[in-house]
Amino acid sequence: MAANGDDLRQPRPMDFSHVFPTREGAIAFARRVDAEGFSPVVRPYDKPGFPYDVTVTTGAMVPTCAFVTATEERLDAMAGEYG
Repeated sequence: MAANGDDLRQPRPMDFSHVFPTREGAIAFARRVDAEGFSPVVRPYDKPGFPYDVTVTTGAMVPTCAFVTATEERLDAMAGEYG
């Protein structure tokens, strides 16, 4: 991103995707992250065994390695509860 001229010091929303084997799990995860202050979107996903994608968008944040890693770990732990 930086090599393409993107100023990584500027806050921006960040998207994280998680795929699920069931619609119920995807919706439950989306409700959970919504309650945690994220903005989720559930969509069909064309992957055998994981037909549902939940894209989770953060608020505007500076995309540091620490922020991205912490958010990935937090969302992964929550996603694991739903499939």
